[in-house]
Amino acid sequence: MHIGKLFKKLPKKYYLHKFKHLSLDSRRCKPDDIFFSIRGVKKNGNKFINHAIKNGARTIVSDLNFKGKKENILFIKNNNVRKLVSKIASKFYKEIPGNLIAVTGTNGKSSIANFYYQILKHNKLRVASIGTLGIKTNNSNKLTENTTLDPITIHKTLSLIKRKKINTFVSLFPINKPKYLLLVMLDEPKSAPDFVYEFSSGYKLTGETRNTAGWNTVVVAGNIIEKIGPILATNNLQASNKF
Repeated sequence: MHIGKLFKKLPKKYYLHKFKHLSLDSRRCKPDDIFFSIRGVKKNGNKFINHAIKNGARTIVSDLNFKGKKENILFIKNNNVRKLVSKIASKFYKEIPGNLIAVTGTNGKSSIANFYYQILKHNKLRVASIGTLGIKTNNSNKLTENTTLDPITIHKTLSLIKRKKINTFVSLFPINKPKYLLLVMLDEPKSAPDFVYEFSSGYKLTGETRNTAGWNTVVVAGNIIEKIGPILATNNLQASNKF
């Protein structure tokens, strides 16, 4: 992406400068990242600029007086980097859930948020929660390193939650006299480009990159039935990757 899409007040000669991701941690910087240097209470982010560059950062945003381009590294000066990174993160991660609820106060915030999360989940609604208890969705619970997430992590997480995909497939077998029900659910399914999909017509397809239910959960269900069928002593069992 060109940096001019996020930083509108830059001189136009820098608009086509490219970047890939945003970072507040020099240790996690990757090639072509933007590193936001913030002066904290205990540590000064400016001391880690060289480390960020060493790890591949090509854009440095700080409150230092130096600005411009040097050795293909773009330096951007801003007097309030902490506020700026929030604005840039919201522009970079545009795709977020439509309904956001924030809980503020002194005591009981985590409890209220967790109760509300459980109520929505119990009512079969897609819901997620971000807080001191971690990042929780309908099918996962990820612990976080810090109780309060930084702006980049918050916006990135919201974007991932918005794009989160879950595929399900229900199968009854054996087909001539159904006795068992199999439910397959894949959280964040991936395509299987090396797999050979064989249609009932005999047509074969390799290199398919779709990740919809018909291209992964159906195949998984067929493989599971093929393995457990003999164990369950089902008759007339036919399971394969044919659609």
